[in-house]
Amino acid sequence: MQLCSLAGELLECFQWDAASDRDEVADELADVLTYALLLADRLDLDEYLKLWRPPDIASGGQG
Repeated sequence: MQLCSLAGELLECFQWDAASDRDEVADELADVLTYALLLADRLDLDEYLKLWRPPDIASGGQG
């Protein structure tokens, strides 16, 4: 449910004006992506997380 709420906040940036504030969009997008990654981690979706993490983080800092 929280992910839907955060995504709604991101969509609000574009609801009334397509030329929305770049910083506001970046903040809302960061919230959505962070929550999605936390959810994937909680669901133990390591194989999927490796697709989104830089190689040095995905390998535990060894590459």
